[in-house]
Amino acid sequence: MKSKRLSAVLLFIGLMLLVGLMQPVMGCSQPIFSPAGQQSDTFVSAILDTPVELRPNQIAQFESEQLNVAFINVSADSRCPADVSCIQAGQVTTVFELWAQGQDSQKTSIYLTLRAAQSDLAIQQIENYTVELLEVEPYPQTTQAIKPEDYRVKVVVSQG
Repeated sequence: MKSKRLSAVLLFIGLMLLVGLMQPVMGCSQPIFSPAGQQSDTFVSAILDTPVELRPNQIAQFESEQLNVAFINVSADSRCPADVSCIQAGQVTTVFELWAQGQDSQKTSIYLTLRAAQSDLAIQQIENYTVELLEVEPYPQTTQAIKPEDYRVKVVVSQG
């Protein structure tokens, strides 16, 4: 029984390797699998000092820096809906994870918040990098709730 399972696993691995090797021959320009085994649309190529847009669980790869920045989710959104007049503007808080590219790298979680007149909450320095949250979309409306997967953020990573 164990040998049948082992044979099945080895066959699966062999097929995956064959598909990966055949990819250039078949004219595929995008990788079928990402380095972490996730679908390739999970990863976005990014450049320092250039804003990048991410959706939840999407990862910006800064190849020149061997750095990954993942937008995990929006942990709180109390922004005043666009179709209402509020006394306070509210705020939106996001969760990111950063780690060096490589298998033994530890992830660091950071929280960035957009709040009127407090731009310092949207910026955090981690080691040699500064991460700044620029924008969170969509903006709330009273007529429609925002699904977690509908959020998009714009973030910029710089050195120093």
